[in-house]
Amino acid sequence: MPEKDIGLLTAIWNSFWEALPEPMKAAIFGTLIAWLRILYDDREPRGMRRFLEGLFCGAIALAISSGAEAIGLPSGLGTFVGAVIGLFGADKVRDLGYSIAQRKADRL
Repeated sequence: MPEKDIGLLTAIWNSFWEALPEPMKAAIFGTLIAWLRILYDDREPRGMRRFLEGLFCGAIALAISSGAEAIGLPSGLGTFVGAVIGLFGADKVRDLGYSIAQRKADRL
């Protein structure tokens, strides 16, 4: 059996991945991890809600990662932020954002 060289495929993948901006990597990881978490938990029976939850997490990750430097995070932290958002889910991120906004409003 002849040896198969995957060097070309690896080079193509690496050049594609390195060309993506950090916010897009965050969105991809946020979406992927959210879908995997939803499939693993198996608490959501409807396919459309599973799909939309993943897209919400990806969109939130894209938004936060795009403005990472504006809120004091290093720009290279975007992929990690996307993964964390996908892990917690859109509902938990919304609740966290609401509680932070509430605390800031209470200080005014």
